[in-house]
Amino acid sequence: MRQLVKQDFDAVWSGSNHVDVLVTPTTTNVAVPIAQVMAAESDPTNEYVNDVLTIPASLAGLPAASLPIDRSTATGLPLGIQVIGRSRNEAQLLRVCKQLEQLRAPSATAAATSTRLLEHLRSSFHS
Repeated sequence: MRQLVKQDFDAVWSGSNHVDVLVTPTTTNVAVPIAQVMAAESDPTNEYVNDVLTIPASLAGLPAASLPIDRSTATGLPLGIQVIGRSRNEAQLLRVCKQLEQLRAPSATAAATSTRLLEHLRSSFHS
């Protein structure tokens, strides 16, 4: 399984894709209040499913980081993105994360932040 996941990532990095990093959601849902996680009736399966998007990078042995990007308008809890880098290229991953953190404006809406981040990434890596 691990080798198949690694091969999928290798296919993304190779060829004419010119992909330096992948930016994905960190979780499948917004953050859960800590009181709910700590509650006795908390379902560990739901917590595991919420982290499922971080598993592929770990299986492939790739460097990855999760960054808070905004807050949910419904709950006020954090929304995050995951940045996945190429194998043995942690320095580039950290540079991209630093740029993304600098672009994030605390008062910006998720849509405006996403648009600004995408425009910056396109101009930085495809110029």
